Amino acid sequence: MHERHRFWQRALRLLSLGVPREASSALFGHDHSLQQETWLRSLQKEKQQIIDWHDRLVDIPFVIIDMETTGFSPEQGDEILAMAAAKTVGGVVTDAYMTLVKRKSRFRNIFPP
Repeated sequence: MHERHRFWQRALRLLSLGVPREASSALFGHDHSLQQETWLRSLQKEKQQIIDWHDRLVDIPFVIIDMETTGFSPEQGDEILAMAAAKTVGGVVTDAYMTLVKRKSRFRNIFPP
């Protein structure tokens, strides 16, 4: 459970870099804990680091996020099976995470648990 929580913290942190502070109150409600406030401040600080469009891609740290699904139509029963993220710095993967989202699927006889 701790790994899943850590993954979502990282993913949300990356995805939230463009979320204005006013919108963040909708995520956390009106009661901000000290930890949430610290997290929001760190997001604002990271957002201030502007990347020059002339920078080489290998010089920019970023995270690659991948999702494996059964298809693209949730209304027809398609689901997310797995998610993965890999942080790259200097063109080298420095941190990676993978988790199965749905262990019981219609493909359960194909993939080992």
